[in-house]
Amino acid sequence: KHNYLEGVDDSNQVSEDTEQFVDDVANLFRMNERVTDRVRVDPIKLDLIVNGKSLTFEVDTGASVSVCSEEYYNSHFQMCKLEPSELTLSSYTDQPITPVGKIKVEVNYNKVNKVMDLYVIKSGAHPLIGREWLSALGFEISFKNNDSLFELS
Repeated sequence: KHNYLEGVDDSNQVSEDTEQFVDDVANLFRMNERVTDRVRVDPIKLDLIVNGKSLTFEVDTGASVSVCSEEYYNSHFQMCKLEPSELTLSSYTDQPITPVGKIKVEVNYNKVNKVMDLYVIKSGAHPLIGREWLSALGFEISFKNNDSLFELS
């Protein structure tokens, strides 16, 4: 091959560059494997009775309110009237999330019964239980410094 801008044969340089690129990519994947192996922690989940059904929520202490996706609402709470919501949420990266609405649900956990708001958002994976519900249901969250122990009681 020729570099037509300079008129120099650089076929050896291309080969060396290609090898270096392949090595860099291989090292990047190896690095990601090591990092993700150390960082991956299974989510903390809670089984709650919501409107008489046993449902699993993922604990999100960064969320002020509890949310579910519109798809989850349609499959589990379709009979609940979707009310308008004035609340605007924000993601970790400060992106605004405007709920489709909210529903009133009866939540039972460990002999504690409360009627609370569940916010419905356009998309999402698992329903999240936020600090409002955790507090209302009597949970205490503590972080201990012994090897990052997290305790929810």
